Amino acid sequence: MQITEQSVQKCLFSPLGDNLKDDMSAKLPMIKEYKGGKGKIPINDILRYLILMYDVQSPMHKECKEYYQRKRECAKVANFPTDKDGKWREDVVDILIGTNEWFNTLAVKYLALLALPEYTQLVVYLELLARRNKKIFDGEDDDKTHIVINSLTEKIKELTNKIFGSGVDDEIQQARRALYEQAEDERVRMRPEDIINLMNETGAIPGSWGYASDYSVEGITFIGDKQPMTDEL
Repeated sequence: MQITEQSVQKCLFSPLGDNLKDDMSAKLPMIKEYKGGKGKIPINDILRYLILMYDVQSPMHKECKEYYQRKRECAKVANFPTDKDGKWREDVVDILIGTNEWFNTLAVKYLALLALPEYTQLVVYLELLARRNKKIFDGEDDDKTHIVINSLTEKIKELTNKIFGSGVDDEIQQARRALYEQAEDERVRMRPEDIINLMNETGAIPGSWGYASDYSVEGITFIGDKQPMTDEL
């Protein structure tokens, strides 16, 4: 896909910049923590992928309706390296499937800059859907699985339409088919901090997770303790 200045002019940062590290470090200081060097993915390419994949104004949302295809296409545009067999290198896979903790944190901080809690929720719900479908494949589903999947699907449709104005193409059905077709290492994994971020934004555990509206998290205790820890202790 050809990315032009006009197509990315509404993004928070232009992915076409020659020195994204300097351009973005003021708002995202953790960029300076990246340890580059010979054989590493250039920081400029990582930041280009970040913008194309996660900026709500990225043209890639229109070009690639399906979530996992969009990840691959953004990686191609960002010139992520491959091995001799043409497959993504291990360090690239870590970014794509969510096992690179530094990049995960960077993506969350970038989403926070957009000041769009609905968009953060959409990303989290897509990750949760992937995780639930994986449970089905592993034979670990329970009597609530289909209820949760249906609720997640409806919520994703609602958020997708609200944020991207897309009510025609059923991105969710395409994403679900992709989950059946993609290799194990292309699954996106949900992290505990994503759940915490969502709870902080919504003020409650989403009803689609199968909990009643009056559900509350129990106080913290050490193993063997009976009473929750308090500030008075």
